[in-house]
Amino acid sequence: MGPGSDDSDGDGLCEGEDNCDATANPDQSDADGDGFGDACDRCAGPGSDDFDSDTICNGPDNCYFYANPDQSDADGDGVGDRCDNCTDTPNPGQEDYDFNGRGDACDPCVTIQRGTFGQVADTAIWALYPSYNEGSSSYVHTGLSNGAEKNALYRFELDSIPYGATVESATFSTTLYSSGTGEIRVHRINASWAESTVTWSSFADSFEPAVEATFLGASSGVATVDLTELVQAWVDGAHPNHGFLLEEDLTALTSYRSSEHDILGDRPSLEVCFH
Repeated sequence: MGPGSDDSDGDGLCEGEDNCDATANPDQSDADGDGFGDACDRCAGPGSDDFDSDTICNGPDNCYFYANPDQSDADGDGVGDRCDNCTDTPNPGQEDYDFNGRGDACDPCVTIQRGTFGQVADTAIWALYPSYNEGSSSYVHTGLSNGAEKNALYRFELDSIPYGATVESATFSTTLYSSGTGEIRVHRINASWAESTVTWSSFADSFEPAVEATFLGASSGVATVDLTELVQAWVDGAHPNHGFLLEEDLTALTSYRSSEHDILGDRPSLEVCFH
């Protein structure tokens, strides 16, 4: 006998050693191993703890890692608002392709940019040095450089966009510096290439003559280009995604910050919105 050694529930076990002081639990069963006997444990049974201590056991709790005591679930997808990455649109699987914290069902846009999300390849090819590879450079160029033509190549992997999705918009963005204000043209590339090995000679004009889009050179700033139709064709499988080429008349030289540039925000990107 001693302080705290009464047996108020009459199960033969003193309160100091009883895992269920107020309710008889003579065999001291504790299925979930949480220190509370099954007879008095409101969350008895394997996997039925209350991790977030909101008085709702894990099994029925719609948000068991974050306290959500009122079990609010505005979109009715079975995931409590406190831990739902898409509170206004059902997203029961909590998919989040670009890992930005908003579920795909309510964030149908991904921004593909090296160092942020997705895979990107970019480089320049130069007629002056037809066997030279520039894949590791912090800049790519178009136009006239030392009396010879340069073109810029880009490829953004689209693995995060489901096959056959409807592309609402696709916007290419690049930080550029140009000696002119002429038209810069976008062409679809029709053969595979690798950033680390492609050269003017190996590329061999592997692009379609048709112009997909245009934008203008500028002394400095960010240019954006609508590539919705081109990206839709890739997503539909109408053409393999070998990327696109930029070229311009040989009256100016334009420099673009590449995916190797130290400033992440200045690297080229492709934002695709889809459903």
